[in-house]
Amino acid sequence: MVRMELKGESLDKEISKTNFEAKSALEELKLERERFRSDIAVFENQIKAEKERAELDRANIDNKLKEIKQERETFKSDIAVYENQIKAEKERAELDRANIDNKLKELKQEREALKSDIAVYENQIKAEKEQAGLDKTKMESELKELIGERFQNEMNSMRESLLTPNVLFKARYVKDVSPSKGDTIVFTDIMMNNGDGYDSNTGVFTAPVNGTYLFTIHMCLRSGKILYYKIVHDNIVHTSGVFYGDKSQNSCHTADDVMYLSVGQKIWLKCSYSTGSSVYTNVLLDYISSSSDYRNRSPPSYWNAFSGLIIHL
Repeated sequence: MVRMELKGESLDKEISKTNFEAKSALEELKLERERFRSDIAVFENQIKAEKERAELDRANIDNKLKEIKQERETFKSDIAVYENQIKAEKERAELDRANIDNKLKELKQEREALKSDIAVYENQIKAEKEQAGLDKTKMESELKELIGERFQNEMNSMRESLLTPNVLFKARYVKDVSPSKGDTIVFTDIMMNNGDGYDSNTGVFTAPVNGTYLFTIHMCLRSGKILYYKIVHDNIVHTSGVFYGDKSQNSCHTADDVMYLSVGQKIWLKCSYSTGSSVYTNVLLDYISSSSDYRNRSPPSYWNAFSGLIIHL
């Protein structure tokens, strides 16, 4: 028992020594690229020596080294692809430069951390194989799991955190300029509908992806009219209010709402009132002037509109 404990302590010291050497080698890898290549050559020679000691087949070892190199090149290629996607997304959405620089820095740090994890894991496999006699099948399985599944999960996570889908819509012209209590206010003319979330027949927007959305309503009232409204989320009122028309002239009013939607959840605008239906006769105003000079239109153009866009996943 004492000898086993001494042997265990000796084994722990050897493991600690091996871990220390691995950390030192990792620091040198980060500082000197040429030394990194030299260490890889040493690692390959060590694999060759291990193959000779364990009587491994030369062709299988050569193939495994080739696979590791190919996976490394694929890793570098995937990183380049994601960096290009980040650059393209920045140009399309006019993202703030400082935020993009920070995100790229995080991506590079994650890449270096992943390289560090791979190096540590390879050293651990080597040490465990030397001390506990791990067989070739277990080493190949663990390497494949690390480089394959773990890498793919990291890339999927980074992709979801960096890329926001382009979901937005805007529709104008109400179907009924005199809505009654409980009516859905339907906007029939679609100006844009990226993601195909808005239905101009029902006036309902259905979320195509999970995320935080911003919605805006722009309502034009005839002089002296009143409109009570509700922004409804799956039959639950999320925002409500009232627009009072100017007594002397037509006027337009705007309201916003922000909420998180899951795929398939719905949003629409509903009319409501509590003071009598007489105030709703010909409440809304949709008018497009025929004049080509927007500064001298008489009367000016008015139109009601409903819009929304995703602002964050």
